[in-house]
Amino acid sequence: MWRTEAIFLGVYLYGWRRLTPRMHLLSGGLVAFSGALSAFFVVTANSWMNSPTGFAVAGGNLVIPLAVSIALYILLAAIVGILPAAQLQRSGGFRNVG
Repeated sequence: MWRTEAIFLGVYLYGWRRLTPRMHLLSGGLVAFSGALSAFFVVTANSWMNSPTGFAVAGGNLVIPLAVSIALYILLAAIVGILPAAQLQRSGGFRNVG
């Protein structure tokens, strides 16, 4: 996932004057999505390794009761983080960079 995030972050940062605003916003959204997915995997792995709880084994199957709510929380945090940047781009706040 970090490769996807790095590639689209490069497109987002170095494509200021080379991309259309729609493609620039799309690349920013892909950075946010892949960053959220990476964060989810890192937090999930670290939290489970430090304290292996939050799951149950029922009938031989692994059950993670809070997986959907955790994924939605991380996705919401990524969306809330990208909205101010998108608003700044639309208002021309980033045009003086570089």
